[in-house]
Amino acid sequence: MTSSQFKARLQRAWTYGMLEAECERYAGKSLGNWLKEAYWKWAGSSSLLAEMLDVSPDTARSMLKSYGVGIRGRGGVCYTPKPAKKQLEKDYDDEGMTVRQMGRKYNVSHQTICNWLDSDEIKLRRNHRRKNALLPLLRSYLSDL
Repeated sequence: MTSSQFKARLQRAWTYGMLEAECERYAGKSLGNWLKEAYWKWAGSSSLLAEMLDVSPDTARSMLKSYGVGIRGRGGVCYTPKPAKKQLEKDYDDEGMTVRQMGRKYNVSHQTICNWLDSDEIKLRRNHRRKNALLPLLRSYLSDL
């Protein structure tokens, strides 16, 4: 099947509300994966993706967001959906990741991670590295007494 035939099928499928099934059947991918690939590799913007699918740019953006595809905002900024509270707790509390490590994992700034943790009422660790670094020194000092 050529890309123009696939595009025509997607346009018809969107019209009839069967986009997910058409994408699975003819592209061999979930709609979310196809949208992510189409946006980041081919289209580069929601406007161009909208042209590919023959829908409005607002519809294309809402499709991308509903399937969790991070999109660029104005000026090239990427919208990254906030993970669930349980995932943030797992990363921060259970795995002991720092906010900077979590920022790299989710491709956002450490301040965004702090805001996410605060909005989910997850208590931030303060100066944990400094305390952990001093603990061995304190133990050796006390053992010498």
